[in-house]
Amino acid sequence: MSAAADSPGWRPSLRIQKLYADHSHCAPALGVERARHYTEYYKKLAPRQASALRQSAESLAHHLDRRSIRNHDDELIVGTHTEHRIGAICHIEKAARLMQVQASFRERGIALLNPA
Repeated sequence: MSAAADSPGWRPSLRIQKLYADHSHCAPALGVERARHYTEYYKKLAPRQASALRQSAESLAHHLDRRSIRNHDDELIVGTHTEHRIGAICHIEKAARLMQVQASFRERGIALLNPA
C-alpha cells in the first residue's frame, strides 16, 4: 500500500486490504456511457430551436436520469465517475473529433494510441 502501511505500527484492516486488492486488480477503462446518453439526447430529443444553454442542461439531465450506479462489495465510500470501477469519462463534446479520427485509422489497421 504505502510506506506508512509497511511500518511496524499501523496496519490497515482486512476490509481495507481487500478493497485495496480489488481496486488494484481492476483494469482502467474509458467510460462511454455519458457519451452515449449525450449523443442520444442531441440526435433524438434536443429541440433545435432551444438555446445551447438549455440543450446543455437538458442533456445533462438526460444523462443523470439514465446513468448506471454500482455498489461494489464492502465499499466504504460508493461511487465512480463512469460505468467502470476505474474509468475516465469520455467527454464527447470535447473528444468527438479525436475519436472519429481514431476509429478511421483503426478501421485501416493503424493504431494512433498505444492500447496498453
